[in-house]
Amino acid sequence: ADLVSLTISNGATLVLSNWNTMVTASNVDIAGTVTLPPAFTDSQMSNRVHFVSTNFTLSGSGRIDTTGKGYRGGWGTEAVPYAAGHGPGKGAISGSHYGGGAGHGGRGYRGNAGLNGGAYDSLMAPLFPGSGGAGLPASGSPTEGANGGGAVRINAADACTIDGTIAADGIAATWTSGGGSGG
Repeated sequence: ADLVSLTISNGATLVLSNWNTMVTASNVDIAGTVTLPPAFTDSQMSNRVHFVSTNFTLSGSGRIDTTGKGYRGGWGTEAVPYAAGHGPGKGAISGSHYGGGAGHGGRGYRGNAGLNGGAYDSLMAPLFPGSGGAGLPASGSPTEGANGGGAVRINAADACTIDGTIAADGIAATWTSGGGSGG
């Protein structure tokens, strides 16, 4: 439904789920937090933050945070020790080397003979979440590749004021796994 206004108060949190979810309101005022459910795999439903409004305000205390809420990193285990991440730019592994980092707007970090994730999406107007890095066990313990950042899209027809924080970072890698790409 189209809303006249949506206000997220300081201290309140709104969690958006489903890629097709879109908040449509004449006036959006965020002083609290907007986020997503946990990271997802290639076979799960993805999520994004998408606002369509006439006037959009993210106040100084407001935060849209999709850090690590994009595609999941690969999970290296004893049985399957070398696991690629998820997403179109997923990091991969060659042999028993460290995991490669995920790509998005550019290629991911190759690491120690890991296979980096390729570039995808638009450089000027990205729409998709970040991909996950490859996972490799450290000293026999399972290690997950780092998750990519989630997607954030804001369409404001008139005024758009951003005084708060928008974060869609990928997560940094552990010493044996690949990092996630930003959303």
